[in-house]
Amino acid sequence: MNAHTIPELRCALSREAIIGHETAWKVSGFGVAQYRHGYDPALLAAIEEAALKLKASHAVHKHLDLTFITGADRYIPEIKELLHDKLRLERLSDMMGTKLEPYPLSIVGSTVTFMNPRDGAVEWHCDGVPVTELIPLSISDPLIGGHLEIYCDDSETGRSILE
Repeated sequence: MNAHTIPELRCALSREAIIGHETAWKVSGFGVAQYRHGYDPALLAAIEEAALKLKASHAVHKHLDLTFITGADRYIPEIKELLHDKLRLERLSDMMGTKLEPYPLSIVGSTVTFMNPRDGAVEWHCDGVPVTELIPLSISDPLIGGHLEIYCDDSETGRSILE
């Protein structure tokens, strides 16, 4: 795969398809996709190993019922390497149709989220950084826990249904 090859998409939705209408506040019309990223398995294993070692001392359980390490690239150099990988950024930019760069604030720009049953389950929310890439470091077999759901409609409507 060269720098300008879009990763193999398994499924995708546009931003408009998710929200149900066009919006002015966006970085791209891209919404969500599941794709085969092709990242080095040894690099991801090194990130997972380092994160598990840091969990007791650096992870916190706070908002959204999640246990995570924020600003993880400050503690795990392999995350910083992946975040700033030029080829990765070019591929993702091509896929999204707009030039991407690492989020400038480390505390938000790189997070390791622990997803074991005792770590919590993310609560419904509709905020966040403009673009997020979720990279599973490991997947249990059999799968334990929930799954990612994407609500397709206006966020206010979704919130009112939950309340």
